[in-house]
Amino acid sequence: MDEHIINSTTVGIVSRGIVVVVPPGYGDPANAARCYPVMYMQDGNNCLDVDPFGHGGWQIDTVSGDLAERGAIEPTIFVLISNSPSRREEYVPGAGTAPGATADGYLDFVARDIVPFVETHYRAFPEAANRGIGGSSFGGLISLCAAWTRPNLFGFVLAMSPGHTYDFGAMVRRTLVKPSLRIYIDSGTVGQMGRDDGMKLTVELCDLLIAKGFVVGSDLQHYIGQDHSHNEEYWRRRLPVALPFLLPPASSVAKGLT
Repeated sequence: MDEHIINSTTVGIVSRGIVVVVPPGYGDPANAARCYPVMYMQDGNNCLDVDPFGHGGWQIDTVSGDLAERGAIEPTIFVLISNSPSRREEYVPGAGTAPGATADGYLDFVARDIVPFVETHYRAFPEAANRGIGGSSFGGLISLCAAWTRPNLFGFVLAMSPGHTYDFGAMVRRTLVKPSLRIYIDSGTVGQMGRDDGMKLTVELCDLLIAKGFVVGSDLQHYIGQDHSHNEEYWRRRLPVALPFLLPPASSVAKGLT
């Protein structure tokens, strides 16, 4: 794992750290010419084995490494982007006001500063089909918005328990041409303060995506975690469901098995 500070060139968005997790075999001489897909993860400070809420973090390094070694996913670089004190303003469209932090500003920062840095310093495929973005809660929400509004930048998106303060469905309804994306979306059944972790709204959103032309099992996967609640432990448990759908091994793609 490598740590870097990415300087922001976007007004209102602060510079921050990223952690880059390379897959097993990345440093092997035999793979010196090999390029890899990349997934950009929000709330990167919670993506490893420590988090401030006591749920153990996503442990994305060990989970993704194990899946890659077992041939369940294509070996992939994960870029863990730390959040900031303006997390809500950056992750929820409409919550911030320029010249301060805004969701559009944050996504410009990712596109202008983080993605070019990674593709300059790591052997990353430089096209949208091999770039993904993901997160949970508000991090899942901004990931959906990023992929939907920037399909030339991201080709797939992971949205676990996405926050519904902003009506992403309204954005989908306004879209006339279905973007070329693969979307994984999920929820638990146990939410905060007795709610259902947004399950009802997530089901409605998936129905809307299907109406727009997405096909379950092809470019859309919807999963409900029974008795799962809104925290890192359950998002970690669902990674082995999400990642093989979004990052199938190249061999299975070649054989038409996805």
